Amino acid sequence: MLVEEELLTFFTHKYRELQRQKLLRSKGYIDPTDADFCLNQWTRLLGPRSFDRNDGKQNFPEMNPDQLVSIIGIPDNWAEQMIDTDSPALHTWLESNKWTYCPALASPFRHSRVQACSEGIILPQWFHSETDKVLEGFLLIRRDGVVEFGLGQDSYILREEDVIFRLAYIVGRLWQFLGCSNDLFADFLTNKPGSISYFLNVRGTRNALLGDLAQGWKEPYGNGFDAYRPRCVDKHLQIRLTIPYEEIKKEIETIVRWFATRLDNAWGHFEPRCYVHQDVDEAQPFTRRRLG
Repeated sequence: MLVEEELLTFFTHKYRELQRQKLLRSKGYIDPTDADFCLNQWTRLLGPRSFDRNDGKQNFPEMNPDQLVSIIGIPDNWAEQMIDTDSPALHTWLESNKWTYCPALASPFRHSRVQACSEGIILPQWFHSETDKVLEGFLLIRRDGVVEFGLGQDSYILREEDVIFRLAYIVGRLWQFLGCSNDLFADFLTNKPGSISYFLNVRGTRNALLGDLAQGWKEPYGNGFDAYRPRCVDKHLQIRLTIPYEEIKKEIETIVRWFATRLDNAWGHFEPRCYVHQDVDEAQPFTRRRLG
């Protein structure tokens, strides 16, 4: 009987991993070395603030942005899950959620309304208006419990020829997403998962700089002898962590710092520079600045 149970557990895990790989491939998250990494039907709409409106035609432009950030959360039993994305209670919760999980950031969704889509529902933040069809950000909730959070141009700065990813902003939004998705799973999933796999994806990191740092760290501006401008060697980045479901809420700040550390590792740092430098504050809290 024990052998049968072990075999069942093995094949269940194997099946779930194959299903997860299939999902990641369909969403563009399977291979960080791929030219189209991070691009899918929604992230392709994360365009710049200025764009050609094509003489007012109401079509969906494929912006294919060179830089973007996205996070996807996948319950281990997602293929057996069901969220009632038609539920008025879910829509009300989404539209009224203030995203107060991270103290340094306001909600990423200003006056957004829930919309239906083929996968479930999406909470979009349009740059100008819905008719422009260019997204500043989005939260996608699929009927199978998979959740995707897309960040556009607010996650990086273009300065002359440099791309500067905003470390504190990205980590703050990650913090918000972890809190929001945990509340979503707790209140709206039909079957509680054993674990959640989170993937932080950053497109277009090769030769990019990392800025928007906490107090006590040097920003990558200037070109003199004292300039400090480490660059990333990776084409794109993907950072993955699988977390037991029951630990997410009580360990959320530890999880956030783990992701922040792995992200800053790609720029040659052992410590995450979105936390105040220990010479300024030995407790090293998350940045004291209000992030826009």
